[in-house]
Amino acid sequence: MDETRLFVAAIDFGTTYSGFAFSARGDTTIYTCEWRNNDLTSMKTPTSVLLDNEQKLKAFGYDADNKYITSIVPDEEMDEYYYFRRFKMTLHNEIQLKVQEKTTTVSKEKSLLTLFTSWVPDKEKYLCRNNTINNWNLLHENVSSILFTNDTDLSRRVSSMGWKVLPVSKVGTTGVPVLKDMFYASFAAQDSEFYAYANGDILFTNDLIDTIKAVIHSNIGDAKDLLLIGKRYDVRHVSADEATNFDKLKETVIDRGKLHNAWGIDYFIMRKSYPLQEYPDLVIGRPLVDTYLVSEAVNRPHSHVVDITKTSPTVHQVTLPGTAGIREGMSKLDNLYNFKILENEKWNQFSGLTVCAQYFTTSSRNMKIRIKKRGSEGMFKRCHMQKKQAKKKQKQNKVLKKLHKKLKDLNLRKRNNNNDLVF
Repeated sequence: MDETRLFVAAIDFGTTYSGFAFSARGDTTIYTCEWRNNDLTSMKTPTSVLLDNEQKLKAFGYDADNKYITSIVPDEEMDEYYYFRRFKMTLHNEIQLKVQEKTTTVSKEKSLLTLFTSWVPDKEKYLCRNNTINNWNLLHENVSSILFTNDTDLSRRVSSMGWKVLPVSKVGTTGVPVLKDMFYASFAAQDSEFYAYANGDILFTNDLIDTIKAVIHSNIGDAKDLLLIGKRYDVRHVSADEATNFDKLKETVIDRGKLHNAWGIDYFIMRKSYPLQEYPDLVIGRPLVDTYLVSEAVNRPHSHVVDITKTSPTVHQVTLPGTAGIREGMSKLDNLYNFKILENEKWNQFSGLTVCAQYFTTSSRNMKIRIKKRGSEGMFKRCHMQKKQAKKKQKQNKVLKKLHKKLKDLNLRKRNNNNDLVF
């Protein structure tokens, strides 16, 4: 340190969080700045910056987040602002930073997970959607988030918050996105180990990342047809503070959450190698889109379906009163859309439950996540009704083949003895 200087300061612009520290000459004590956000005190603040319409600094860190993120609802006062979150990560390959440029994320590294969803603008859902955006952003630096939308204003706002936005390329006859095509578009847009669709009102905790890593390091971690699913906790009145604090979110699960039954599966996690080719054009957010996917996976020979409910609590933000908020898909005018597509399919709906997954995750006393195989005694008794029917049919076919062979042999002998008898 230059001895002519009284103080030395170190400034850290981190990928996710930033901060600074300083020390006086001859003093070994290092002082850091404390950043405050409501009741939270931290040694660092988010790497976020908010510029006004003249491209001058308006706010940094928590101040920038609070002034812009909490104002994602349409507000003329916010339209002329420039908001950059995690801009170091977004622009790490840029030589010059120009605030007037609309930037896109450039990623050369393979991310662990790509999360994607879709929704339409709805004033009644602003808090819910805002919670989802902020919650997914907190998951991990190695997680990418994608919104599928054709709405220009929604696209602009969500992309300014660090999400990638893709157009909805294929919809059903009622205008709802087709799940399979969303997966294929995500495969092409982002290189990840896993890809996950989740409904737009679903919140996760950091346990999701820990669980995925545990599955990867398990003895089924290399399976190409891995499918991770789980039940959700229905929680009403989730606040922005709860959505952006994993500990508080887990508390809401304990205090106000109600575990949904085994039919409610609001997210699916898979690799690019997952066999989606035969999956029909079912649309998101409507009944059976989840049940059919799980049923087909469970009944596929040597498949690897993992129920991660026990180690990854997932929150469904209930925004409508009564049962309508619990089963929103059934309240839609086109709630039978997927039923009609599958009306000629022969499949077992009962095997599309989370309890029918061949594997499940659990935590040991030292909080280590383990993957265990679920025995038939731990499954719903009708999980493999379709398999049992198939096995029964196979046995019947074997008996028929044997009978056919015997009859053929018998008739051959008769033909040899009586030239006029032919099988």
